[in-house]
Amino acid sequence: MTAAENLFQLLRCSELDQTEFEQVVISYYGHGYHPQPQEIHHARTHRGCALRTLYDEDGKLINVLGGPDLATGELEELRRKIEAELLTQGATKVRRSVLFFPAPTVGYFRYRDVFQIVPVPPEAPRPTFLLGDHPLFLEFKVHSSSNFMITGLRYRRAARELELLLSSLLNLRIWSIGPETRHHWSIDISEDAIARPSKFLQEGYSWSGPVLELDDFSSTEHVAAVQQVDPHEYYSSRGISIDRNFDVPSDIEQQLDKFFSLPIERREKFLRASYWFQHAHKVFHYSKSASFIALVSAIEALMPPPKAGRQCPHCKQVLGSGPTKQFVDFVEAFIPGGAVPEAQRKRFYRVRSALSHGGKLLSADHGVWGFTPKELGEGYDRQAMAQIVQLVLHNWLATAIRLSGEATSGFS
Repeated sequence: MTAAENLFQLLRCSELDQTEFEQVVISYYGHGYHPQPQEIHHARTHRGCALRTLYDEDGKLINVLGGPDLATGELEELRRKIEAELLTQGATKVRRSVLFFPAPTVGYFRYRDVFQIVPVPPEAPRPTFLLGDHPLFLEFKVHSSSNFMITGLRYRRAARELELLLSSLLNLRIWSIGPETRHHWSIDISEDAIARPSKFLQEGYSWSGPVLELDDFSSTEHVAAVQQVDPHEYYSSRGISIDRNFDVPSDIEQQLDKFFSLPIERREKFLRASYWFQHAHKVFHYSKSASFIALVSAIEALMPPPKAGRQCPHCKQVLGSGPTKQFVDFVEAFIPGGAVPEAQRKRFYRVRSALSHGGKLLSADHGVWGFTPKELGEGYDRQAMAQIVQLVLHNWLATAIRLSGEATSGFS
């Protein structure tokens, strides 16, 4: 085996998830460094080079080469490790992740044999007031690996993808705390009194004895199914009533079927849009301007690349639809019939452009509250934009199946 020989096929990289392959390689060698912009060197000694992994500008693995420190037998050991840990299907396990929703979860929702949502047990902490972050369990199935780090990677990836997917299909924010360590200055309000002094506490959610890994979905024998609401009513509602519990649109199973039938590239496209939609909710209390930008970005994530127009022979400018017109047309394609007037769609995109280029901030971000037509109007615009994005996401997914390839289902 020469250093220049391509090992991509020998190590069966085209059959593997890239992040899982990288995890196996780094755990096998123990050392890795970044000598060139699109290349990683791996070895068992610091700054050695037994294996070179090469990437394109988008970070996609395109080549694997042997290095000068590649020892006899290493490739065969690595190949067997990949076969055992990545290509051999392990037992199916159910993993639990805690998500939060603005209303309590008292029922369950099951999507085929892929995931289910159930209430947390009675001993789990809950908000002491109505409009808070109410916990729920997301249970999902994943094929385990003999390498516990690979199993953990699959758990995290599946949990995050399902969280983003649900963010686009539910009409209220759903989110997780995530792996990042964050601290907040906090006050303890109990029995209508504020306990002083404030404390700088780490964000987190736990209680004694939660079981996070199961052999199968938890029983729902004594739990009723969640309420399913007509999609038109579900997505047109605003705010939250005091008696609301976690519910879903009645077409959510069909929408999930369509998502899991998409080829991986279009799944990833939809999840990018879902990321920006969730991010818009996440940053809303910090920056109304950033939230508005994220909402428009959610739609742009679904839009096709701009088509190059012909060049004007006199001014040399490219002729054709500009970004505002492309945005307007895309929204019209997925919310037809004048539901969103063209003038409003244009105005939303102009606002987004001014915000993202630093030309303005929404009034609420100036730090001084004002009961003015401008500030109230910007609030209405943000609500309208959020509903537009949700409808575009819903309708894009409803029609995306027409362009899909072979169907797949669930997580590996």
